[in-house]
Amino acid sequence: MSTFEPQSQANGPVHSSMFPSDEENIVHAAVNDPSSDIEVEESWPGHLRDKDQSLRDTAQHSPHLPPLPEEHSSISEEDDPLPAIENFQIVGEAVPGNTLQACGISINGTSLCVFQWVRHLQDGTVHYIEGAAQPEYTITADDVDAWIAIECVPMDERSRKGKLVKVFANEPNKITCDPVMQEQIENYFSGGQGIFDVLLSVGERNNSENAILTLKKSNYEIKSIKQRRVVMTEKYTADISITVPYGPSAQCVIKSSDGNVFVLSTLEDNLRLRDTLVLTMRLFQKQALEKRKGKRKVRFFNKIVSGSG
Repeated sequence: MSTFEPQSQANGPVHSSMFPSDEENIVHAAVNDPSSDIEVEESWPGHLRDKDQSLRDTAQHSPHLPPLPEEHSSISEEDDPLPAIENFQIVGEAVPGNTLQACGISINGTSLCVFQWVRHLQDGTVHYIEGAAQPEYTITADDVDAWIAIECVPMDERSRKGKLVKVFANEPNKITCDPVMQEQIENYFSGGQGIFDVLLSVGERNNSENAILTLKKSNYEIKSIKQRRVVMTEKYTADISITVPYGPSAQCVIKSSDGNVFVLSTLEDNLRLRDTLVLTMRLFQKQALEKRKGKRKVRFFNKIVSGSG
């Protein structure tokens, strides 16, 4: 859970570009949809429409947006309206490697906002993204083929909370790669191999050494350049995973079938290359598992692709 509040003149300089007046403060919250007042369209998947309504109905019970104290007064809400956000929207292109920024206009004395990023999967499950409670968010490989949203609860100086607002990125579409990244991944896949220069974390102090990650159609291999030996190689199984930790670094984590963990980083903290690596490995793994079931082709985003054999 994260809060965002303007500074008063007593505490420091006021950012006038973000908070031009008491009636029209600009609050920022990271999401990926540049349209304002986003509504759930009928063209959205049914489970997503249902989930959106469910989140609206149960906003007060979100584990990441806990209930806040409310003041009871004889003054009606019409005379003393609750804090609120208008024109809540997202700035930025929602593709892997890009950082998004959500913004809106705070009204009714809003001085504080609580944010939380949410990932909706195709099977209808919803994940509150751990650590993603700031008004900025960088799209990663984990967001590809999912829907991303941000929730915001406005508050005022009396700790009154307003209505939870939420917007989706890429309304109403799922997150996909940009054309350049998608073409690169398809080239690796059709060629049957992808080779990446990486840094491998070793030892208790997580020192890094140069290594080479080779992704093939049936297996992957991590080779230490310093040690001049293969650190790990194995065929793809359903027990192998590659994940993206939350944060600004270009790390990814491979967990082998026997439970060993390998923390890799792309050179120069290249987020786009990290996401390309992760998506390529997942595609090779998916093809290998499907091939054992007798299938020769796999779906990559909205396309059917076949490997090199």
